[in-house]
Amino acid sequence: MQPIPFRSMGAMLILAVGPLVAACGGGEEEITRDRAVSLFAEGLAESSGLSSEDTSCLASAAIDEVGFDRMRDAVDATDGDFAAIDPTIQDALVGATLAALEPCGVDLAELTGG
Repeated sequence: MQPIPFRSMGAMLILAVGPLVAACGGGEEEITRDRAVSLFAEGLAESSGLSSEDTSCLASAAIDEVGFDRMRDAVDATDGDFAAIDPTIQDALVGATLAALEPCGVDLAELTGG
């Protein structure tokens, strides 16, 4: 298996967090932790093709590791522009998602579609 460059993985995950960013950026919906996990899992499923069980596990673990409040604040600050998420949050999200692969029983190739 070819290693996935950290930044490429980051780009894929930032796209996956798009539904969460869109919901927060609209300002119409109060985002709870459970809603954030659901939205991030939805984005992961769209970008990877993983099952909802796998994406929910990854999303939950990643948001818990990064910190829900920290993640929500970073997403709120983007005003709906997912490319504007603070790079430290992007890096933390990538690291947390990668760290969750084994506990969630997901192979990296499954996540990246490889």
